[in-house]
Amino acid sequence: MLNIITSLSPVALADDLIEKIQDYWKNPFLSPVVVFPDSKTEQWFKLHTLGRQNVLMNLQTRRLESFLFDLLKTNDNQSLLSPDLLRDLIIQKLLSTENGQCYVTRVKDADNIGNYLNLAENINYKHLFDFANDLSKLFIEYEATRENIDDAIQDEEKNWQKNLYQDIITPDGIKFNNRHYYTCPQLAEKNKQENNGKIAFKETTTPVFVFGFSGMGQTYRNLLKELGRQSDVFVYLQTTKNCKDNTNIFIKHWAQFGKKNHELFA
Repeated sequence: MLNIITSLSPVALADDLIEKIQDYWKNPFLSPVVVFPDSKTEQWFKLHTLGRQNVLMNLQTRRLESFLFDLLKTNDNQSLLSPDLLRDLIIQKLLSTENGQCYVTRVKDADNIGNYLNLAENINYKHLFDFANDLSKLFIEYEATRENIDDAIQDEEKNWQKNLYQDIITPDGIKFNNRHYYTCPQLAEKNKQENNGKIAFKETTTPVFVFGFSGMGQTYRNLLKELGRQSDVFVYLQTTKNCKDNTNIFIKHWAQFGKKNHELFA
């Protein structure tokens, strides 16, 4: 079952999570999993719980994306596409040539990009690295927050981003060094295709706790919804408004799943 716990106070959320962990942690050798959306949130939680009844002793902590990816894997040859690998592939693609013409010169905004990268003379590799690094992070964010690239990029002036994205991130993933690299949404779709249209997660032996200060992408909301059909999932979210007035759009999205919603007030 998927349970949503919300509060204006991150401290109230953390304290409730600690109590839940202690309630469910019966076997000292089998820890519940606490999943965080990013390293800063995890560090804050660990500092907050420091010295509190050895709560962190042997506690499993994971990043949301890699945790879901591991539950979705259907074979050991599948790996999560990292921003670093994607950045390197973007650089390779931008510098590739076809009929003697560099890839980047074929995009609509080629003049501005070409000037920034200094393509007319000696390429500015620092700018190239920074440019590809920003695109990599942007593309990964698109995957997390939108169901498809058309929803993410609707501005015709940015169609070159869409084309670059589609040239690199194909529906079948990226084959590199005898491994297949996928984004989490891609692997979820592949998992669904291999299981008669339904997502099949690997079994979790303990409850899953997700702790975050803010909302998360639509892709992850949908995957946690599916995981909640077969496992106990507790999602802790800090909200900026009182949810009782129904003005919090993010909570409305969760509420559409028909799951239980609890509110804590510090």
